[in-house]
Formats: sequence, C-alpha cells, structure tokens
Amino acid sequence: MEHASETWFSDLTLAKAIDATAFRDFLGRTIMGAGRPAISKVPRGQGRGFVSMDGDCIAFHFFKRIKGVTGFDNDTQNPDTFIVGFTCGDNAASFVDRFGFMSPA
Repeated sequence: MEHASETWFSDLTLAKAIDATAFRDFLGRTIMGAGRPAISKVPRGQGRGFVSMDGDCIAFHFFKRIKGVTGFDNDTQNPDTFIVGFTCGDNAASFVDRFGFMSPA
C-alpha cells in the first residue's frame, strides 16, 4: 500500500497503472494464475483498478481516494492511495470489504 498524504495521483499515473494486462501478470504470480479467475473492474470515481476472486482467494490492484477535499485549487479528487495484494482463506472477502467499494461488479 502506498498513501500520498499531502497529494494525489495524476490522471497520467492512473492511466499507466490501471492496466488489465499488468493485473493478469500479477495474478500469474499467485496460485490464482493456475486457473482462469474472472476479473472485475473497480468502478470509476474515487476508486479505480481490478479485483478477482477464485474460491476463497482474492487478488486486488486498485487506487482509492481516502482523504476528503483538501481545498487546493488543483485538487481534482483523484485517488491518493494505491493498494495491491493477494490473500486466501475464510476471511479473504471480508478483508477486501473493509475498503468499502471493492467488490466484483
């Protein structure tokens, strides 16, 4: 996880980082890569990225806006936090639910 406490990610950074091919490559480095897990896109707005569930495993790669409005004239409300991970087990889905919006569409 990376959080930019005093700033946010630019549109250019987001466009380069939110790449379905890169997410599939990430999945390939996990036990989920052996199957063909469905990949869902995280909705736009204050969160962007991908999530995939396969049995009791979940992988995620997304950006989310955590802080509120900063008051800066150039604050576009873009995401300020990047989160990537993979976990398996009975509580995998509840772990990701803590992020509030990150569930398959």
